[in-house]
Amino acid sequence: MNTKIKISFAKRQKGAVEILCIVCALFFMAAGCAKQDSDSMDMDFPLSDYYYTEQDEVISLTVSYDKVIIKAKSANDAKELCRQSIFSSAYQIGFDDDARYHVIATVDPSKTKLGDLLKRPEVVNAAYGLKSIDGSLHYPNDVIFVKCKEGQSPDRILESIELSKKVVSVELFDSISEIYLVTLDIPFSDALSTCRKIFESGLCKFAEPSFFLELKFKL
Repeated sequence: MNTKIKISFAKRQKGAVEILCIVCALFFMAAGCAKQDSDSMDMDFPLSDYYYTEQDEVISLTVSYDKVIIKAKSANDAKELCRQSIFSSAYQIGFDDDARYHVIATVDPSKTKLGDLLKRPEVVNAAYGLKSIDGSLHYPNDVIFVKCKEGQSPDRILESIELSKKVVSVELFDSISEIYLVTLDIPFSDALSTCRKIFESGLCKFAEPSFFLELKFKL
């Protein structure tokens, strides 16, 4: 339900020798690694973020400061962003018009922070990737799935928490389950906190982010 687009890629499992080498490197360069970890953090953003499920379960995700999702002003701008040297890798998402405005990229977090990307004239929105316990990467955007309690509506809920002015569109996503797709004019990085705010209103059964989801498979 909380997956908008799935993007998969394969990764071969590493051998025991390589794992041993990594352990040795960490042992002999602990101080250097600690400094690198500190440099790689963005103090303007938390180490983790979370949202609630319909069962009132807390889903916590770790912020990946080396992974970003970017929404460009146009599909051509997104294409040009993929060629920028600040990214060690970058690609446009999907094939439909809306998705092709989005780029998923890998950055060196010690050199490039989210604030640097947001200052670029071709960038409309951006956020860090979020990693689940199984290693899957979740990229938030400005879309939220909402299921209202009986007698409530998305408009009424959003008005109650003073988000009416942020509404871009409200669509009935699933007529059987009565799940709405709510698009808001918010920073991508505020998606999970906005879901919490909607859920904590007590007027909906759930409010969950719509993620671009990148799955890793072991071969």
